Amino acid sequence: MLKQQNDLQSTDWVDCAKGLGILSVIAGHVFTGLPSEIIYLFHMPLFFFIGGYLFKPRAAKTYLFSKAKKLLVPYVLFLLLFTIAMIASRVINNDINAYVIIKIIAMSIYGGEYLTGWLGVFWFITVFFISQQILNILVLHMEQKVIIAIVFISLCISYIVGKFVNMPLPLNIGVVFYAVPVMYCGLIARQWKKNVNIIFPLAISAVGIYVTIVHPDIMKFNMKSSDYGLPFFSLLVSLGIITLISRVSSFRFARNPLVIFAGRESMMIMYTHQFIHLSIAVFIFKSELWIFLFTAVMSLLVSYVISRLKVLIYKESKSVA
Repeated sequence: MLKQQNDLQSTDWVDCAKGLGILSVIAGHVFTGLPSEIIYLFHMPLFFFIGGYLFKPRAAKTYLFSKAKKLLVPYVLFLLLFTIAMIASRVINNDINAYVIIKIIAMSIYGGEYLTGWLGVFWFITVFFISQQILNILVLHMEQKVIIAIVFISLCISYIVGKFVNMPLPLNIGVVFYAVPVMYCGLIARQWKKNVNIIFPLAISAVGIYVTIVHPDIMKFNMKSSDYGLPFFSLLVSLGIITLISRVSSFRFARNPLVIFAGRESMMIMYTHQFIHLSIAVFIFKSELWIFLFTAVMSLLVSYVISRLKVLIYKESKSVA
C-alpha cells in the first residue's frame, strides 16, 4: 500500500510520520473548534496504523514481556509521578481530604476516560498495548481470512460499544475493538506490494473534511470517548489522511530533523506535553498558536534533555559494570 521509494528498511519516513502525528496531537489539544475536529479524524488512528505497520509477530510470552517493559513501565512511572503531583497541588492549595486522595488514586488506576488534564492522553498507552497483544495472538494462530473476519466483527462491535455503552470502561478497553482494525490496516499496508493511486485517499480525505466542516456533529471523532463519527466512512477518511501523511513523509524534502526527532521521541512527548500545555503555556500566552508553538518546542526540549540523560546514565552504568 505504501511503497516507500524502494527503501522499506528505512524508518526515517516512519519517524517523520510519527513526528507529524505527535505535533498533531499537541495541536488537537491546544486548538479549539474546526481545526481540532479535523485533527481528531486522524491523529490517534495514525499511531495505531504505524504500530501495525511496524508490527512483527513473536512468541506470545516474549512479546508480552517485551512490550510491557517498553510501554507499561513508563506508563506506570509517569502515572505515579503525575498522580503524586496532582495530590501535591491540592495540598498546596489547601483543597485536600481523604476522599479527594482516594478519588484521584482510584481514577488513575481505573484509567481510560477518567484520565484527564496532565494524564489526558495516557489512555492511548493501555489501548495500544492491549491491541498489540491481540494482534500478535491473531497473527500467530489464525489464517488471514479468519483474521479479516475477526477484525471486521471487532470494528462492528466498536460501533455498538460507542453507541450503547455509556460508562467509561477500565483502561479504555472498549476502544481496543476499534484500535485493532486500524492496527491491522497498518500491517496489511506493509504487506501490500503495490502503490496506491493517490487520487482515492485524496478524494476521500477531501470529502471527509468537507462533511466535517458542514456537519461536525455527525463526524465527531474521538477515540478516547469511543466517538467514531460515521461508521466505516470515518475510518476510510482516517486511512485516507494517514496515507497522504505517509506519502508526504516518504519524500526526503519533507524529513525535517526536528520532525524526525519528534517522531523518535513521540512517546515521551505524549507523556509530557499536557503538563507543559496546561500548567505553563496557557498562563504565558493567550493565542492558541503561541500556546501550540511553546508547548511543541518545550516538549521537544524536555524530550531531548531526558534522552541525553538516559544516554549518560547508560554509559555510566556500562562503564561501572
